[in-house]
Amino acid sequence: VKIPYCISVANGTDALELALKSIDVRENDEVITTPFSWISSAECILSLGAKPVFVDINPNTFVIESDAVAKAVTPNTKAVIAVSLFGQMADLQAISKVLENHEQPITLIEDAAQSFGAVRDGICSGAWPNTIGCTSFFPTKPLGCFGDGGAVFTDNENIANIIKSLRVHGKSNTSSLHDRVGRNSRLDTLQAAVLRVMLSHFAEHKSRRIQAANRYNFHFQKHSQVQTPVCDTNTEHVYGVYTIRVPRDVRDCVLQRLKNEKVGCAVYYRTAFYKQPVFKHLGYSETQFPNTELCSETVISLPIGSFLSETEIDRIANLVISEINAART
Repeated sequence: VKIPYCISVANGTDALELALKSIDVRENDEVITTPFSWISSAECILSLGAKPVFVDINPNTFVIESDAVAKAVTPNTKAVIAVSLFGQMADLQAISKVLENHEQPITLIEDAAQSFGAVRDGICSGAWPNTIGCTSFFPTKPLGCFGDGGAVFTDNENIANIIKSLRVHGKSNTSSLHDRVGRNSRLDTLQAAVLRVMLSHFAEHKSRRIQAANRYNFHFQKHSQVQTPVCDTNTEHVYGVYTIRVPRDVRDCVLQRLKNEKVGCAVYYRTAFYKQPVFKHLGYSETQFPNTELCSETVISLPIGSFLSETEIDRIANLVISEINAART
């Protein structure tokens, strides 16, 4: 990742919450983020009594953009959580520039749970300057262990020391005393041992994952009704999840066909945060998020990984294409 400080924690959700606690996010503070992600990206905000502020996504890259962030900033904004979804980094440079234009300090946090190994403008996911990067080592992630695990990345020594303390019940880094309220969020030693081995193979596994995605792209680029993952300029997508978009009226037919053929597939994410009961009190309407609604109704995530064979990829792609064609006849 090439950053001065990496603090291991118990899981990716703790990484996000401890990052927010390290900058003293509390009740009545606002944190801007996406409504289209795994719930941890916003749950961590509510857990501290703060208010999630949702902004719509780019329907092609699935990430939030600087223009939407700029419009959502208020005097109560304390942080922005930019989720590098499905393996592509959000445009952290553009978002950083927006935040620099405001008088109050606003911290940019990258949720890199699905993007470990991705690169933008030569900088690794999790390592963007003057931000806090958070990742997950859950087994399905680009770098996974055998259970739960996570890490926080920062170039700020003070933030690093606070998080080191928070993950061990608020214990001082220089004595046996406890300076703050923390939690038990140490990375299990067994999982750390697994990660040391997996890390030595990461470059090879990342390359194979990208090759698998490229083979899918080769099949789908011939079909006008399948939108493959869009890579921003100067980015290297790591395809933590391989997600395509298909027309609304055939999406569930394709899903059912794949399931009938015993092919693992899923919809990430069918229900946006503003529709989840836990966020209903925020008062959002789906009409405020047309791109999120579009993606929720059209995305399909297909199998991806370093051990997927070309034969398996060809079969899966052909099943998707044949079902779309059948629905159009």
